[in-house]
Amino acid sequence: MAVGSLAAAEATARLALIASLSETDIEWVTDYWSTIRAENKLVQYRLALAEGVPVPKTCVVADPADIDPALGDVIVMKPLGLGEFRDAGEPLAIHARLVERHDPVLAGLHVAPFIAQQRIIARKHLRVVTVGTQAWTAQLDARNLPLDWRQSATAHTSWTPAAIPAVEAMAMVVARSIRARYTSQDWIMDDDGKSWFIDGNPGGQWLFLPDEVADPVTGAIADWLSA
Repeated sequence: MAVGSLAAAEATARLALIASLSETDIEWVTDYWSTIRAENKLVQYRLALAEGVPVPKTCVVADPADIDPALGDVIVMKPLGLGEFRDAGEPLAIHARLVERHDPVLAGLHVAPFIAQQRIIARKHLRVVTVGTQAWTAQLDARNLPLDWRQSATAHTSWTPAAIPAVEAMAMVVARSIRARYTSQDWIMDDDGKSWFIDGNPGGQWLFLPDEVADPVTGAIADWLSA
């Protein structure tokens, strides 16, 4: 929205109200300031690494020449800020993508800092949802899918329930570290069976997941609110 517009003034007032309510005795699933902090990928990675949670090697650069050689010749590029924007009113999304280190597309990335990350070849995508002290997992076969599975329409309805206690335990560690009592986390499992934390969302979606995951998540949130 345009800076200085009426819409911007209205939005700012609403955000100021929400922020001030976070300082009262109202209890939130995740309070406003923790949500803002938890949405920062670099904060997530730093806290996850401190707890021994596997995270792909990551660096943040504004100049492609500064990309760490340890990331290899093919890197994963991600936006550091919001991945959604509008161009002439059209909603667009910036997806994670694979780029070779000498790809000419990198020459146009001097506008803002971005995330460059080690490529982990995924065998499975995992979506781990945490509510309080509980966690549920759904899995998606990563074969024949783009790096960012959201770009595939069929992937949204192809998830199956899974029980992976080790990953769920690490997901709970991440959730506690970022002080979020609800998270929707993305993990990947490689060919060796090792699972890697990719990122977490303190307000992420869960209803697209199979009923065996979505229903107990919904129930846990309802139980928390009714208590």
